[in-house]
Order: sequence, then structure tokens, then C-alpha cells
Amino acid sequence: MAHTALFVTYAMAFPRAVVGVFLRAMRLGTALDDCGWRTVVLHAGAVPDDPKVSQRPASVTIETVRLGLSRADADRAIRRAVEVHAPDVIVFGEGPIEATQTLFDAACAVPVPFVMLDQYYSDWLLRPPPHMDLLLLYGLRPFWTARELRLPRHAHMLPPFIDEVTPPEALPVPPDFAGRPWITALGFDPFVMARAIELAANTAGEWSLVVVTAWLEAARAQLASCGIGPERGVVVPLQRDADLFGLIAGGRAVILANGYMQLMEALALGRPAIAIDRGVGLPDWSLDERFKPYVSIGETRDVQQARLETWMTSSPFPAALATALEAERGGARLAAAFIERVPASVRLSIPARLRRRRRQRAAMPAAARRG
Repeated sequence: MAHTALFVTYAMAFPRAVVGVFLRAMRLGTALDDCGWRTVVLHAGAVPDDPKVSQRPASVTIETVRLGLSRADADRAIRRAVEVHAPDVIVFGEGPIEATQTLFDAACAVPVPFVMLDQYYSDWLLRPPPHMDLLLLYGLRPFWTARELRLPRHAHMLPPFIDEVTPPEALPVPPDFAGRPWITALGFDPFVMARAIELAANTAGEWSLVVVTAWLEAARAQLASCGIGPERGVVVPLQRDADLFGLIAGGRAVILANGYMQLMEALALGRPAIAIDRGVGLPDWSLDERFKPYVSIGETRDVQQARLETWMTSSPFPAALATALEAERGGARLAAAFIERVPASVRLSIPARLRRRRRQRAAMPAAARRG
């Protein structure tokens, strides 16, 4: 029988789109499919409309629950999923936020090996919960020295989930775009799309603009209202990963939401980024100073425009760093390989069994613990 991974993820549509955790699970589910595993995604919130969803393997199924469940409802949802699917491992898609804390607590309470995916912001922000068997951290190793990466023994840093990158000449843009500098705007929600077009339109210099969005007509209308004609601006729908990464790598700079995964993917592709604050996502204070030469986050519009103009004429990346970042690929395959090994290692690990007992006991009502 195929092994099964039960993912627990979430997405928010309001106040702004927050979908990275769920889409990362789609990428990882595809990598697990290559290993012969099946994936069940227990997803809190709405399912985004994205090629990673529509083109996912048949082995990746999605079941939805309401975001912000009570603890009793979360317990029922997790226990039902465990009873129906008998997973070999539970993978929690990100460190818990307020709306997913009850699902996290419920997932910790069942006797199944537990894996958590999260982001590596810096050592001082790394505070992983103790009750897990494996912690996989999305990050960029070239920005850190070996002495700075003080990870727990059960934790590993993963490169971004980038594999294939479509070359410029094969991208869905006008042929003449490949020969001149362009800005890539990732308008995955209308707010970021509108701010990105406005920022680009007020940026001096000779450039073109590629807008990736689901709101095609709205984007075209805004381009026209900002005086960006079809010879300089093009709007393309949401893309499969290879083309999405190609559109980022093909430009000189990228404008995107203040999402950590999006930022790390842009940097891994050697492109500096302007981050648009949506009111949710990565705050400027949590981004380590070593990223600031390549990322504008929490800065004024004038500063962002000045940095964008500079980046359109010269890359801020030193040659050695740019070369190291070219190797930051294949994170989904690496994560799948780690997850494959978890069931066997946990069965053989007495400390892991003790950790599971402790987290089950911690999840019990106080009266039951005393009994």
C-alpha cells in the first residue's frame, strides 16, 4: 500500500490573499507523488484558483474545513482524517497562527509522527514547538555562515521549492521583451497588483512591465490609465511554476507581496524585490538585515522607486552570492526525501515515542491527566 501524508494547511482571502502555505503543500504533494506517496490536504479556508491546484497529481486530494475552528471541532476534524486515511505522517504547513492553533494542538495529540514546515527568518526568531519529530525550514543558506545556522538536531534548512525555470525566449511574453529590461509584478491579489502597477508607472527609466495576475482585465485597464501601452506592458494569467520562476528570473527586479516564501524565491532566482505590505504577512522588523540590500520592505514609496530605478540598471548581487544562489533549487524533492524517512525513524526512536506521549498528555484535559 502507498504511504500517506496528511497535510494541515490554511489560506486567507481577507483582508489580503495569504496562500503561500497551501501552495507550498501542493508543490510538496507533487514531489511526494514522485516517491509513490499519496497526500491528503486538510485545508482551512478557501482553495485558491492556481495551476498548482488544477494540475496537481491525482494522488493529492483536498478536504476543506472552516478557518478558526473551536478545539472540539478541530479534534473531530483531525481524528476523522486520521481514522479515514491512516496517515504515516502528519505535516503541519506552517507554525500555528491564532486561526490554526486549535488544529495544531489537535494534530499534536494524535499518535502519528509529526512534521512541521516553517520559515527560517533568523536564529533569534527560531522558537520551534518541542513536540515534533521533524522541522523543515524554508530558507536561503548562502546568506548565513555555518556558525550562524544553529538549528535544533531535528531541524533542516530547505532551499526554495524551485526546480525547472523556463528560459526568457520560451516565456508567454512578446518576443521583443526578451531583449530589453523588464519588471515582473506578481499581482496575486488585487491590492498588490494595483500598488505594483502604480509603483512601476512612476519609476523613471526605460523598462517594460509583466504583470502576473488572475485579474486580467482590471490589470489591463490600470496599465492603460497609467499610460503604459501594450508595447511596454503585458498581463499574463497565473502560471505553472516553471513559467512563473522564468518570469521572475527574466526580469531585472520583481514587485510582490510581503510574503516570506515569495521573497526567498525571488532572491534565489537572483532578483531584488520590492515588497508591498498587505497588512498581513512578513513585517519589516522580522527580515534580517543581511537581506535588506536586496529587498525593499517597509520603506516609503519614494525610496522604493529609487531602489527600483537603481536595480533596473545594475544588479545588487555580488558575483559570488549570485553564483551560490543558483544552486538553491530542489527544495520540494529534498523535503519529500526527509518526510519519507520519518515513519521508520520514529518507530525506531524511543525519544520520539516519549515526545508523542508527552504531547498527547499535554493535550488532555487536566482532570483526565490527574486520573
